[in-house]
Amino acid sequence: MKMNLQKMARSFILSTFIYNICAAFNVPEGAPDHHHDIEHEGQVFRLYCRSGYFLQIMPDGSVNGTRSAQNKYTLIHKANNGIGVVDLEGIESGRYLTMLPHGRIVGMPTKSNESKFYESPNESGFLTFQSYSLPPNSVSSGHHDGSRTNSAKWYLAVGKTGNVRKNANVNKQMTHFLQVSNKELDNR
Repeated sequence: MKMNLQKMARSFILSTFIYNICAAFNVPEGAPDHHHDIEHEGQVFRLYCRSGYFLQIMPDGSVNGTRSAQNKYTLIHKANNGIGVVDLEGIESGRYLTMLPHGRIVGMPTKSNESKFYESPNESGFLTFQSYSLPPNSVSSGHHDGSRTNSAKWYLAVGKTGNVRKNANVNKQMTHFLQVSNKELDNR
């Protein structure tokens, strides 16, 4: 299983690199993408977290993880908003993954700066999604007087029970994701 994830990660990095270069220079895609199902302008896939969950965006705006790879709310559409900046929309729910000003993660019906994320691969080949709108020092550490803030960057994370939250430690497995296409799930 670990070797399969590594192969999928390498394959994804290459296809994402080519896709981002084409998007940055407005180059039309010539060959079909064999790693992702393209249904809209952008990519459609499922996000699998190393914690063992697929990210799902529900119609009521809640966001969490599920172990079911075939859940219809796990289908995600990704659109590029510049090099390395993406927004993620739940296909079934029609809601955009959003990190609110205090770090709460929800699905919103419209795009905003809070629904943009910096997408970047880490050294293991997994993706991380850092909040675009929450700069360092923007989220209170929980002190009542608000005097202390955390200087960390905030990343999308799925915990060991499937709860979705922000996390400042990019090295934790809960912040590592793989894009999984339907074709890759069918080959399991």
